[in-house]
Amino acid sequence: MEHDCLITAGHLRQALSQDKRPISLFLGAGCPMAISIEQNKSKKPLIPDIAGMTSLVFAELSKSPLKDALAAVLKHFEVDAKPSPNTEEFLSHIRLLSQVAARNRLGA
Repeated sequence: MEHDCLITAGHLRQALSQDKRPISLFLGAGCPMAISIEQNKSKKPLIPDIAGMTSLVFAELSKSPLKDALAAVLKHFEVDAKPSPNTEEFLSHIRLLSQVAARNRLGA
């Protein structure tokens, strides 16, 4: 079976024109990467992937008053032989540290 963009666009137009019909959109991981914007004469994704987001977050943190805390937490990853965590891994680690600190405050 062949896919016809014009037929699909027609179905979409028809569905959007009827206000009583429910509409659902499913967006998956990577959708924002498909939309590019031009910045400084180069194309970049509208929303970066996890590696790009990690670079942005760590660059901003390293310029902020939190730079010492960033270095301390990144040291944990070096000790665990994972010297380049992404933001998801970094945030998960901070959540675990927060839970441990809370238990210590409560004497658990």
